[in-house]
Amino acid sequence: MSDHPAPRPMRRLAWVAAIATLALVEMGFVVTFTNSGQGCGGSWPLCGGRFIPEIAFHPLIEFSHRALAAIIAVLVVWLAVWVWRRRQVPLERYLAAVAVLFILVQAAIGAADVIAPESAPVLALHFGFALIALGATTLLAVALSQSRIPATPLRPALRYLSAVTFVYLYLAVYLGAFVAHQDAGLACLTWPLCTVHVAAALRPAVQLDEFHRLVAVGLTVLLGLIFWQARRQRTERPDVVQAAHVAIGVVALQILSGVLLVLSHIATWAVLIHVGLVSVLFVAVGYLLVASLGGLGEQTSADAGAEAGPSAGN
Repeated sequence: MSDHPAPRPMRRLAWVAAIATLALVEMGFVVTFTNSGQGCGGSWPLCGGRFIPEIAFHPLIEFSHRALAAIIAVLVVWLAVWVWRRRQVPLERYLAAVAVLFILVQAAIGAADVIAPESAPVLALHFGFALIALGATTLLAVALSQSRIPATPLRPALRYLSAVTFVYLYLAVYLGAFVAHQDAGLACLTWPLCTVHVAAALRPAVQLDEFHRLVAVGLTVLLGLIFWQARRQRTERPDVVQAAHVAIGVVALQILSGVLLVLSHIATWAVLIHVGLVSVLFVAVGYLLVASLGGLGEQTSADAGAEAGPSAGN
């Protein structure tokens, strides 16, 4: 991390890109739950063969999603080029490259789904890639905005837990998106357990939804362990403690939003709350992962010297 934040215009661009990417993630589920994925037919990038879509609900939803994705791609590429030209901190450059890569990959999957509709596993991967793009963009905005972070490395137990939890969270996110694209979310109409007959309990959709809930319990346990370990370094690494606080708080809200999903019969507004909380949780755990790898709060003297020259003229 540099001794001072990036220039204000660069920081603003990074935060605009991060907020817009969050909106894109949310809008992707609006497309899914309003059945607007084929609102423009099988044509891409045009909508129904037209540059301006017809004034109808499904075409407008789908075209708005595409337009936002195109705008974000331009913003993220612009930001990445700016970071690579003007900043010398390896972490910032790495995050910029990851953001560009996954913005383009998830956009390509979305385009492919329009031309030739994909299966639920591929669509779930599309959501996972979008979250990685969101995480990289948001963490880049944080990195560009911060001054010096305490350089004390994380304890081995916390580093290990952060890495394991990030992988576990990604798999949990993928599973949740798979449940959504399989329309299995309404398989269990009660919470926390499915009160169904024995025969119904053997249905794949019911088992999938129950497994998703069980995975959420495991995630809560892992985040509780991270919170406990982070508190042991609250003096040396207050930034990590704050990230752990956010993660444990959001996962509690996430559980409540899961109840809302069931009670509302998967209403679109409840889905947007659920997805928004997942996005915040992913960023918080991503921060812990980067910190565990030494990318946040640690900088070699060579990096500091390299940063001092170009940044002085910003």
